[in-house]
Amino acid sequence: MSDLKLNRKQFLRMGASAAALAALSNVLGPVSALAADALSVAWWGEGDQNKRTGEALKAFTAKSGIATDPQGTNFNGYFDRLATQVAGGNPPDVFQVYLANMAQYAARGTAADLGDLLGDGKAIDTSDWSPAAKDSTGLGGTNYFVPLGLSTQPAIIYDKTLLDGLGVTLKPDWTLAEFKDTCQQIGKALSKSKQGAEAFGCDDFGGQVPVLEAFVRSKGRNVFTDGGQLAMTKDDLTEWYELWNEGRTDGWVVPPQAQQQGGFEATALIRGIAPFAVAASSKGLQGFQSLTKNDLNFNPWPRYSGDSERIELVTPVEWMVISSSTARKEDAAKLLSFLVNDEAAITAMGIAHGVPLSAKMRKQFMDGGKLSPVELKIYQNVEDALPHSKPRVIFPAGSGPLLGPGSNLLTLLNQQIAFKQTSVQAAVDRFFSEAARNL
Repeated sequence: MSDLKLNRKQFLRMGASAAALAALSNVLGPVSALAADALSVAWWGEGDQNKRTGEALKAFTAKSGIATDPQGTNFNGYFDRLATQVAGGNPPDVFQVYLANMAQYAARGTAADLGDLLGDGKAIDTSDWSPAAKDSTGLGGTNYFVPLGLSTQPAIIYDKTLLDGLGVTLKPDWTLAEFKDTCQQIGKALSKSKQGAEAFGCDDFGGQVPVLEAFVRSKGRNVFTDGGQLAMTKDDLTEWYELWNEGRTDGWVVPPQAQQQGGFEATALIRGIAPFAVAASSKGLQGFQSLTKNDLNFNPWPRYSGDSERIELVTPVEWMVISSSTARKEDAAKLLSFLVNDEAAITAMGIAHGVPLSAKMRKQFMDGGKLSPVELKIYQNVEDALPHSKPRVIFPAGSGPLLGPGSNLLTLLNQQIAFKQTSVQAAVDRFFSEAARNL
């Protein structure tokens, strides 16, 4: 999505975005365009994320005396609203960005250069951050982005209670072939236990960008080059789509006819017809666990083969930037430093945006006895993955239509393959043709 143009469809969506924002006002406090003396802060959230972030902003004001104008909304409405603000020359002082559009805001000068504000010992102090956090702040040698927390990405979540009942134990370090064999085994066992009712080994991850990225990285490369072109090859994408197409044909992947639209509650895992689900990041476990009494846990995306290196990704899922047009860069920097470095803010936000950037702070919270069992699992998942994590290349400007938030080409083509509206080869050709035009 362009951050400078607003089309008719985006304009019509604004009504829904405004309604969502109004509904949040009781949680976040007044969202007022008249609050000229307040630092405007825009972000998206689902579930209790907005409430928790709002509480952190209140804690910042109590500590600093700097008022904030919170502008939290849901994920689907956020990007249209932000595009409108930017196009109108009135962006928030601080706003949240996403992997597939952060490069746009940097390239077009909307995000401020944080060179004088972010770094070890600077206003936004990074001296205690883990390398996975520091590695994600820059693009082209310039720092623009302040990560809000760390998560593993993607999070392959499984129903341990269901698998225990089937007598299936997962290997914590498995290969792609073992993943397929396990899903086939589970699908047959679950179907038998349900006396032939709908049952499969795994939900369909073919349209999931984080899982595709994990697959490509398991082969030793990133999706994009440092120069902003595709490092993923046609052979990579062909193998990817064929994996899920084969799974649908063989009956271990949930077919399109059994898919439901909606959030976590619509997934095959929560509906009990397949034990594997995917969340964009490990913090998503909390949302899944809130919908079931079964015990849920993590497994990493598998290694490509037995002689391949285990490669995981511990990374921020969400970043904040400071608007290049704000007159309040110093206040904005104080806010961002508070959100990621202050114990009060981390306590307020929980794992709403991931676990703390600081290894020292993570240990403090893990040893403090105040984390819930689910939060402790998420913290531990990050710690287990960190030794195997390698940094990714930030998605370049122009990647949004291909792999961005909401509707994107990867997901559309996977659906068309699933419904037999196109072939794998035709889908791959179209993806790479569109990539050539967009990148």
